[in-house]
Amino acid sequence: MMDFISFTVWGSPVPEQKKIVRPKGLDYPIVKRLKAVEQWIQDVKVQALAYKPAQMFMDGVILYMAGALPRPKSHPKTKEKPHLTKPDWDNLAKTSSEALAGIFYPNDSYVVKGTFEKRYCKIGEAPHVRFTITDLSSIGKDTENA
Repeated sequence: MMDFISFTVWGSPVPEQKKIVRPKGLDYPIVKRLKAVEQWIQDVKVQALAYKPAQMFMDGVILYMAGALPRPKSHPKTKEKPHLTKPDWDNLAKTSSEALAGIFYPNDSYVVKGTFEKRYCKIGEAPHVRFTITDLSSIGKDTENA
């Protein structure tokens, strides 16, 4: 039996975005995350804590994320179109996977396989991300005992 955890975080996912600040008197810039990114990470953490396992997954994880992003008013109502505009999938995945670090795995280097599927919300559907975290140590347990 594979051990996995699935849950949904409601709200619009926010991609990784940084702002470069050049304070007076410093010879180097400071890179800061935008407040919206920090808020998304916090929202994910709050929801994820309800599903926190007794022990973190220490043998790696497969992380699948399916995001429903806000539907533009210009989007056709009868035909579904793929989400081919920004935000980029990898920037969405970065903020979301970092938010789960320290809850399901020590840091995001423990994600050995990750996917972020993005699409537009269906009519009447609220923006959200569905997370599925699979513990790699559980893969193959059934076949070992057979």
